[in-house]
Amino acid sequence: AVGDTPYTVLALEEQNVFVKIPEKVKDEKFFQICSGEFHNLALTENFEVYGWGKGDYGKLGQEILIDIDGGADSRIKNILLPRKIQKLENIKYVSSGVNHSACVDEDGEPYFWGAVQMGRLGIQKEDIKLFRKLKKIVLESNIPSLPIPQKVQIHFEEGNIGIWGSY
Repeated sequence: AVGDTPYTVLALEEQNVFVKIPEKVKDEKFFQICSGEFHNLALTENFEVYGWGKGDYGKLGQEILIDIDGGADSRIKNILLPRKIQKLENIKYVSSGVNHSACVDEDGEPYFWGAVQMGRLGIQKEDIKLFRKLKKIVLESNIPSLPIPQKVQIHFEEGNIGIWGSY
């Protein structure tokens, strides 16, 4: 892996044995954990978020460059051990879906990241255009993705509960 990260970053494969948690993470106390289809998020008592598992579509909130045969490859691979998501502070609740993740901070502000399609991040077409201009939306396998947690305006209609995405 590029950089000095102590975490194991591998191509897509199953991890079928227990792995020792690195010293850096071992002392963290987690009080909430959630699982998507192939990834997990955990919230520490210091209100920090860690993610691990399958990292496609940016659902782990990481920008990691992998060195493959001497060339830089910006695709995110599996992260087999918990890795802190740097852009999040004072988080009170985490949630994960199939190809997306979300959390809420102490002020009730929601953050979303991962695959954008089918409305799962609460982003409208106009928002996608704006995020593309800001270079925050990337294409991965022809699916728009938001790889770093972002506060996103949520659009509510009066009298409706704020639920979005495909079911």
